[in-house]
Amino acid sequence: MRLAGEIHRALVPNVDRQIGKYEFCGVSLPSGQVGGDLVDLFVYGDRWLAYVADVSGHGVSSGVVMAMIKSSIHTALQHQPDAGGLLEVVNQVLCSLEVRHMFATCGLIAFSPERGLQYALAGHLPILCLHGKTIETLSETNLPLGIFPGTKFEAFSCEMKKGDLLVIVTDGLTEVTAADGEELGFRGISNALLMNRDRPIRGVAEEMLGTASKGTRSDDQTLLLVRCVG
Repeated sequence: MRLAGEIHRALVPNVDRQIGKYEFCGVSLPSGQVGGDLVDLFVYGDRWLAYVADVSGHGVSSGVVMAMIKSSIHTALQHQPDAGGLLEVVNQVLCSLEVRHMFATCGLIAFSPERGLQYALAGHLPILCLHGKTIETLSETNLPLGIFPGTKFEAFSCEMKKGDLLVIVTDGLTEVTAADGEELGFRGISNALLMNRDRPIRGVAEEMLGTASKGTRSDDQTLLLVRCVG
């Protein structure tokens, strides 16, 4: 288990980088030594892909599937500029495992010269989009990964202006429960985002995680922030 934990930390490092006019920050906190959540930023030539994935279940088995997802995404991005087509490749990989009750959700933001800026959701929570003092949601979605082979996945165009911030989270954050039994939910996450919107991107992430840490959690917690600074 210690070895598995070390491998997990190597596979899921924090994201802290700027590419052109986009700034990225990602953090994943496993609930045990090995988690099934994944946050990643991958650059291939003039393309980049920032995403969060959440594998069903917990422990080593989820961690193994998480590693397969990361490997297949890195391979697919080299050949597939469309975010929907990329998810189709990953879906085929997971379906080929033929493991019952094993699936994954994914939320991603991608850029390529051919497609521009896109987002895609595979059964994942909506993406929060902060414009000034207003939060909207990007919620057009597809089936989760690993359910049906041959599933078609659709990606959608999105635009970001200077100062806009996109946030992808896993349900380990929204399902945190307070002492009164209330879940943090999207309202709590959104409030933390609004209150800290003017902070540096790392500070925004830390405050959102800090808000969730005040409650009781039972799942991995992962978030990814993408800010347009140009």
